[in-house]
Amino acid sequence: MNCFIRYRPPFFFLWAVLYLHIVNVAAVKIRRLSVPRWVENGTERPITLDCEYLYTHNDLHLVVKWFYNNEVKPVYQWIPALSTRYVSGFLQGRLDDTFVAEPLDTYSRYRALRIIKPTIDMTGTYTCVVTSLANQDSREQGMVVYAPAKTIVVNHSLTSSNELDVSCTAKGLFPRPQIELFVSKPGKTVPLSVGGASVSTFSREGVFDIELKKTFSIRNLSKTEATIFECFIEIPGTDYVTVKRNVYFPEPVKMEQGDRSGISHGKRVIQFSDYIFIVIILMVLNL
Repeated sequence: MNCFIRYRPPFFFLWAVLYLHIVNVAAVKIRRLSVPRWVENGTERPITLDCEYLYTHNDLHLVVKWFYNNEVKPVYQWIPALSTRYVSGFLQGRLDDTFVAEPLDTYSRYRALRIIKPTIDMTGTYTCVVTSLANQDSREQGMVVYAPAKTIVVNHSLTSSNELDVSCTAKGLFPRPQIELFVSKPGKTVPLSVGGASVSTFSREGVFDIELKKTFSIRNLSKTEATIFECFIEIPGTDYVTVKRNVYFPEPVKMEQGDRSGISHGKRVIQFSDYIFIVIILMVLNL
C-alpha cells in the first residue's frame, strides 16, 4: 500500500515569502527617466537629466546614483539621510548645484542632474540607480550632444575631358555625419538622389570632416537650362539636417544671358544720350 505524505511548509516560511513580496512591491521604484535624446553642443540653456521615483517608509537608507556608460564608479551620488552629494569625472564643475527637482520632498530634492553648457564629450548612456534596504531599481537612456557643421562648401568645376566634377565638404561635425547628393534637373519637381559618389570621412580633434565627390558627363546635363546640386548632411540620432546648394549653368546659357544683358544696357545708354543732345539743340535755337 502506497502512502503519500503531503508536505506542508512551515507557517513562518509562507509569511516570510508574503512579507518579502509586499515589501518589494511597496519599495522604491523608478517611475520615469527623463534624458534628452539629443542636444546641441555648447547650448546656453542648461539641460536636465531627471530620475523620478516612488518610495515608501520601507525604503531606509535611500541612495541615488548616476552612472555614465559602463563606468563602475558613479559620476553623481546623493544620500538624502546624510545630506551629502558627490560629483566626479567630467561632471565636476559642470552641474548647477543650486537646482532642486522637488523642493518639498526631502528624499527627491537633488535626484536630478542640471548640466550647464553640455559638450560633445558628454555623449553617452546615462543610468540612474536608486537603492534602499528594501529594493533597488535602475533605468538608462542615451544622449547625443551633437556639433553642427562649422563650414559647408559645394563646388563644381569643368574638366578638359568635358566632365563636371562636383564636390561637397563639411567640417567640424559630431558625431560621425552622413552625406548625400541630390540633383534637380529641368522639368523635374523632385530632386533625384545621386548614386556612386565617393565619400571620405576624417576625424580630427574630436570632430569629423566629411567630403563627397561625384563626376558627371556634360552630355547627361541640360545644355540650355541650369542644373541644381543639393548636398544633404545629417547626424544620425539627432534632428540635425542641413542642405547646401550649388547651381551649374551650361556655357551657352551664360553667353546668351551675358549678351542680352549687355545689349539691353547699351540701348538704354544710347537712348538717354540722344535725349540730352536734342534738349541742348533746342536750348541753342531758342537763344
